Amino acid sequence: MAYQFKTSDYLSWSRDGRSGLSLSPAAKANYEQYLYEQNQAQKRVDALKADYEAKYNEAKAANESRYAEILAGYDDRYNTAAKTLEGMGDAEKKVLANNFNRVRASASQGLINSGLFSSTIAPSVMTSIGKQESESLGSLNESLRQQRLSIQAALSGDKLKFMENREDTYPSLELYLQQLQQYGNTVGAGYNVMTGR
Repeated sequence: MAYQFKTSDYLSWSRDGRSGLSLSPAAKANYEQYLYEQNQAQKRVDALKADYEAKYNEAKAANESRYAEILAGYDDRYNTAAKTLEGMGDAEKKVLANNFNRVRASASQGLINSGLFSSTIAPSVMTSIGKQESESLGSLNESLRQQRLSIQAALSGDKLKFMENREDTYPSLELYLQQLQQYGNTVGAGYNVMTGR
């Protein structure tokens, strides 16, 4: 709402046959004081706005930095686990190979003791043992692959869940607007902080 002049603020004048109204010195001073106060109020509103924007940008930068650090932590955890998983099953594979080497040695010794080592039975027995070893190794590899996938999925799932549930906090826009409205209500009659009028 604009400044309201009272009838007593005007002085009448007449010049060269024309008449009109002018403001009294006191009314002029009051009006200038009103304009000054409105200008100061706008400066304070602008300062509040700049302060809010600075705090918002600061909070956003802090949130983005924290978010990047957490994601980097998840990536480090995933990469460390992936390196650890690379050697997963090596010991079991060695045990499996050693067991089948003993089975071959035992079968060879049994064939030698029975005099069948040089016959056509020996290659058939060794082929059968090799097939069993391949099947056991394939089964072990599949089990290890499933375990790796399960661990990697859990690690990736944790990161994705964190990303999905991201909730950043910022300075309250509602509180800022309330402060502006309260300030506007105290500055001058009808001064609207939203429109600046």
